[in-house]
Amino acid sequence: MSKRPRLFIVAAMGVRLAAPAKINLHLEVLDRRADGFHDLVSLFQAVDLSDTLRLERTGSDGPVSVRGMPGLRQESNLVARAIELFRLRAGVTEGVAAAIDKRIPIGAGFGGGSSDAAAALRCLQALFGSPLDEAVLADCALTLGSDVPFFLLGAAAMVEGRGERCRGLAPRLDFAIVAVTPAERIPTADAFAWLDADREAGRASGPMIGDPRAIEHAYLRMAPESWPFVNSFDGPVMGRRAAVAALRDRMRAAGAAAARLTGSGSTVIAVFADAGAAAACYRSLAADPPPGTAPAELRLLAPLASLGAVEYYG
Repeated sequence: MSKRPRLFIVAAMGVRLAAPAKINLHLEVLDRRADGFHDLVSLFQAVDLSDTLRLERTGSDGPVSVRGMPGLRQESNLVARAIELFRLRAGVTEGVAAAIDKRIPIGAGFGGGSSDAAAALRCLQALFGSPLDEAVLADCALTLGSDVPFFLLGAAAMVEGRGERCRGLAPRLDFAIVAVTPAERIPTADAFAWLDADREAGRASGPMIGDPRAIEHAYLRMAPESWPFVNSFDGPVMGRRAAVAALRDRMRAAGAAAARLTGSGSTVIAVFADAGAAAACYRSLAADPPPGTAPAELRLLAPLASLGAVEYYG
């Protein structure tokens, strides 16, 4: 008996979705695992900086095309990989055309590529009538990258393991973020190599909290300027990149209670409970950037309450 083909119903020809950036309010890198990955304990927060992703069905069997990322090979593009993986898992052969309006800087610690990949998965579910259940979709996300599962979950989460264990949190909205991205990017592989080298040499990568519940409690209950959060990459990266360390020092001098990397860098973030203090820090850095950091991208960001909804058009 032949198997009937799966029918997909779509209400419109195309969909679009904002793909937000994230910051790591806290990031501890634990031991290297047998599979080569490191275990992590991290607190993720989505912020109001985003790419916009548009996906359309082509109406006939065919390839995947992605516009908006010039110079990036298709096999290196996480959106293209997300579409191909989705088509494989869902048994879809119809072509898909994608376009990205890119605003999140690449290689800066904001997770833009991971967010774009998650947005692609959400858009594809909308385009093709949700053929994948939540477990398969989550597996697709983790296959694409360690940060991708978060962007399917919500605006704030505790993230553990290599990213496969995400626990959503009620997002705090009572703080502002100043983020400065220097022109020089820090490749993630380099940051991990420096971290491992420092640890092998007996150089500690900074204080550790370790207990996810303690981190969650601090996020939910403490004043933002009293958060005891850390980033394991601060020592390895700032010890090798003086301009990044200079940014941290200037942000502290401009009133930040704490300043640290997000992700493995190169963006440095400072959290303020008072929006006026954050704006003053922003103006100070704009007027007088630290030596060696110009040109730098300076942003005043706010936390998001939720991820956006997929919109239909066409």
